[in-house]
Parts: sequence; C-alpha cells; structure tokens
Amino acid sequence: MQKVCSAVTSIGIQGETQLRVAICGKLAVEAGTLTLLERDFPARQGRRLWCYLVLERRRSVSRDELAEALWGDDAPDEWDASLSAVASRLRSTLKPVAAHVPGVEVTSDAGGYRLQLPSDAFIDFERARYGLHLAESAVSHADVSTALSEGRVALEIAARGFLPGDGLPWVELRRRQLRDIQIHAAECLAESELHRNEPLRAEREAEQLLMIDPLNETGYRVRMRAAAALGNRAGVMRAMTQCRELLSSIAGMAPSQETEWLFRELTGT
Repeated sequence: MQKVCSAVTSIGIQGETQLRVAICGKLAVEAGTLTLLERDFPARQGRRLWCYLVLERRRSVSRDELAEALWGDDAPDEWDASLSAVASRLRSTLKPVAAHVPGVEVTSDAGGYRLQLPSDAFIDFERARYGLHLAESAVSHADVSTALSEGRVALEIAARGFLPGDGLPWVELRRRQLRDIQIHAAECLAESELHRNEPLRAEREAEQLLMIDPLNETGYRVRMRAAAALGNRAGVMRAMTQCRELLSSIAGMAPSQETEWLFRELTGT
C-alpha cells in the first residue's frame, strides 16, 4: 500500500482518469497508475463495507443496515463504534484514489454513509448486468456480433464470483444474481453460435451452459439443434436422453413441451 501511495504523490494528476472498480472475484480499484488490491482493504468487514457501498452508492445507507451487512446476526455489542472504525479505515484506504480521481469519498450524516464516485466509474458487477442486457437485446434483433461480444463480457465477469467464503444473506443474493447472469449470458452465446451457423461452437457453448446449470433446457435444445445441423441424429437422441434423465433424477421433472416438440421435429418421431 505504501508503494502505491508514493506513486500518487510523485506522478500527480494529468487530465481526468476513469475509475475502475472490481468487486467480482478479487477486489481492485484502478485510477490511472494507481492500483489498490484486495489486500489493501481493511480486513473482512472493510471489504464487506466497500462492496456494499459500491452496490448501493446511489443512496445513503443507514448505520443499522450497514451493521447487518457487516456482521449479520453476530454484530458486536458496541457495533456502532466498530462501524465508525471500519468506515474510518476505509476512508484512509481511499485517500490515494481521491488524489487521482477527485470526489471519491465515503461521506456520512446522522443516519448513515454514502459512497461518492464519479458518474462514469466502471463497476464490473454493473458492467456484467449491462452486458447481459445488450446481449439479450442483440439476440432478439439477430445482431450476432454484439450478442457474442457482450455475452462473453457478462459471462466472464459473472464467473469471477463475489466475496468468496462469505456466507451473509446479502452476499448470497449477489452471488445468485451473478449466477443468473452467467446462465443467461451462456444461453446468448450458444444461441448466437447457432444463428451464425457454427454448430460445433454452439455445441461447446451449450456444454459450458450445462456445466453452470445442468437442468437448463436451453442447453439441451441447442445441443440437439447443433447435432441436427451436423447430421448427427444419434447426438440429438443422446442430448434428449440426458435431458430427460437429469431432469427426472435431480428435479423430479419432465422436459417442457418446447423441448419435446423440438425433439420430435428433429427426429421425425
């Protein structure tokens, strides 16, 4: 941290610098030549506070809400003072960033705290959500190039995870959101490879989708369509058999009508 800080004072500020914030996977903050790494953040509570404030930065977050975000049901008796201490350490961590990008600050009032960031700050979690939105829109408009590029961005960011090893409810919720992004981005990639007549690539993307979500019927349908495009009737049969078996054994379900109709269409049964 001291090495990074010294770089700030020696280089100074030349023009405006976009702030890049990574909260998926390893935490990081980049501002020009300055980089803060996960180890620079103040312990587990400091990392939780940072991530929570980043995600909720458009509002002031009450102290009670932050105490729950930091400790869950295990808040210390003197949690108010502990929260103030964690916030103070986080402010100190962010001071070098403000030297590169003015206005980066954790502000407080009587009710709670709010993180101030530039309006053009890059937040990887939000970039994943936006990438998925663009990819799904592109699929609906048959814009294969955009669907593939944005779907890949969304998938790769979401696959990094969020605060690994942390089991607080709000953390688990964010993980579920990232997993949903992963699933839908993988669907976009598989469908788009089919649309551009790349059945082998589509098959591989479908396999990746099914590794994330083994019960995802889109993955099986893409596999069947890709096999049919390759003239591989046995591949169509195999994909449908696996779909039926997994849905039955894991979820006690049968494939949807859409999946059954596609199977009959491709096999003439």
